[in-house]
Amino acid sequence: MPRMVRALTAWQGTPPRAIVLEPEPAGAAGLVKDFGRAVEQFSSVLSEEELTGYLRSADRLRAQEDGLSGLGRGLLELFREAAGRSFRRAGVPEASIGELTEDLVSRFAAFVAYTLAAHRADPEPDFSSAVVIRSAGPARHPTPGARELSFDVERSEIARDPRVARAVSELLADGGQR
Repeated sequence: MPRMVRALTAWQGTPPRAIVLEPEPAGAAGLVKDFGRAVEQFSSVLSEEELTGYLRSADRLRAQEDGLSGLGRGLLELFREAAGRSFRRAGVPEASIGELTEDLVSRFAAFVAYTLAAHRADPEPDFSSAVVIRSAGPARHPTPGARELSFDVERSEIARDPRVARAVSELLADGGQR
């Protein structure tokens, strides 16, 4: 049990209730998948072959690296390369490329840091007191013991759906007891 959960349990006498949207374990597979999404933002200036090359390089890194930290560092370097190449290809003045590249890299680095911290904090989350909100379709990751609510909405739109927002508001209002 993560330290924060233990502290909250001691303070309030019961474990905190969690509401989780589309849970996915923090790990190498998710990190590589999200790297792919991040480099896809360059699809208007990089060729399909270049994008595929970055994705293959990410998969090779995943196979080679023992830990998530090394994978994260490698993905950051690949992302830096893709961003710089994209800015050059788009005709951004050379004097601005470094700053713009580092701005994007810092945003991706924050995501990598978040993923690493989440993995260290709780590599196998306990969902027994959680309410899990999922999009329609089969569950991608099991959440043993959780109460699950499913909505007929695309996974990428779940946080924007008004029905989901209403359900979360209701759960928060009554302490997750519904």
